[in-house]
Amino acid sequence: MDDVTHQFRLSRTDLVEFIASETKQREFAEDVAYANYAYEFYEWWFGDWHPESPLFRKAFTSKEIEILEGFTKTWQKFDAELGENLTIDDLLANTTWAQIMGQAKLTLSALNNAT
Repeated sequence: MDDVTHQFRLSRTDLVEFIASETKQREFAEDVAYANYAYEFYEWWFGDWHPESPLFRKAFTSKEIEILEGFTKTWQKFDAELGENLTIDDLLANTTWAQIMGQAKLTLSALNNAT
């Protein structure tokens, strides 16, 4: 795997790890203020969600892409329920966000078992 592909892979898996971690989200929010954390995090994930792209296909196996698609579909399913203008405390207290975080944890586990 070349360096660009490796860095892309890390950026995606690190982001799933970030979404799975309340601690990492809180630490980030201490340094960076957003009016709507849910929107920002959504943009981070979906801005680079192009599983049909050559880079994505080089960075992940078909099985890993299936796993990531499951995470993506869960997030899309629940996103409208999150609401707007969520502080980090509001977001982390939100039961819908907890479901997305839970799916991120399952995704990490599945990716670890797929490699």
